[in-house]
Amino acid sequence: ETVNKFLRERDRLADNRICDIQYEEVCREPIRAVRRIYEFFGWSLSKEAEQSMRVLIASQAKRESANHRYDLSQFGANAEDVLSA
Repeated sequence: ETVNKFLRERDRLADNRICDIQYEEVCREPIRAVRRIYEFFGWSLSKEAEQSMRVLIASQAKRESANHRYDLSQFGANAEDVLSA
């Protein structure tokens, strides 16, 4: 129902007000995706804003590369508990 409502509302907007970006594109090439959005709406992306995005992306990559290991027992559960839930 929510998707249908979204699509109905979207149809009411002019094409020049909607810029479609795929989630995968944002994940794969976030700066390029942001540039596409800016270009679509006729905005200019400052070098400072782009540099800030690069710094943020680099810091996220460092965090994501950290190796986290979790065990269900840390949460008072086991595989059987999870599978039967």
